[in-house]
Amino acid sequence: MIIYKYRDWACDNHKKLLLENELYLAPPSKFNDIFDCKIPANFSLLNSKKKISKYINKVADKNKEQLENEYEDVDKIKIKKIEYFSKNIDKLQKKHEELFIEESNNYLGVIPFSKRWDNILMWSHYANHHKGFCTGFNHEKFISSGLFKHLIKVKYSNKFSNLNPLKDGIYKAKKSIDVKSKDWHYEKEYRFFKFTFPDILKDDDRKIKILDNFFTEIIIGLNTSENDKETLIDIGRQKKINVYEIVKVPFKFKINRKQII
Repeated sequence: MIIYKYRDWACDNHKKLLLENELYLAPPSKFNDIFDCKIPANFSLLNSKKKISKYINKVADKNKEQLENEYEDVDKIKIKKIEYFSKNIDKLQKKHEELFIEESNNYLGVIPFSKRWDNILMWSHYANHHKGFCTGFNHEKFISSGLFKHLIKVKYSNKFSNLNPLKDGIYKAKKSIDVKSKDWHYEKEYRFFKFTFPDILKDDDRKIKILDNFFTEIIIGLNTSENDKETLIDIGRQKKINVYEIVKVPFKFKINRKQII
């Protein structure tokens, strides 16, 4: 399957995609969707002392060594926490959300793509009002190279994910990564991701280098300048891939593409 990425040729970081074969594993803080990868567990589901106790014990077991180094009587601390959060579940929710967002930004990186090259809105939003370019990739190259294990297809829903705090962390992370509001359905998004906990994903580690054979095509925007157009055509020749330019479909709110090389 060919997956596409819209880019702005006026942005130096975006140019690196074609000039240096570089993609970037973005943290959630860089996303334009305020809910993307930011769906926290719902602690109101811990609606009994028994469930809160189960959650506190689960967290304590996960951090056993640290707690034993900090406290003489860990059981006593757990009892205090259970009593406190039984009456203040909203504070547990707030604390979790703060930690969840911090951890997502530290340990998670996502590279988004689209199934579509012909979306007018995406050309406007991500390719500098049709002045940029769109690049096609063979998704199987990312997997066969070992860079990523699999490609995730984003699901779109009007229903906010109701994640139980008692569920496994990997389950909760996946549910946060692959679901977005239906408002974004036109993007037909696919994504690769890396989750590196407990190792922080440093900026240099977020830069992914790929080979020329990952690329399948370059599509030049309708409003791209002649100078930029010639540069992109030259890059296509160097990479030995097809180059297209966007054209309007007469008397329709649609665009098509015409092959240049």
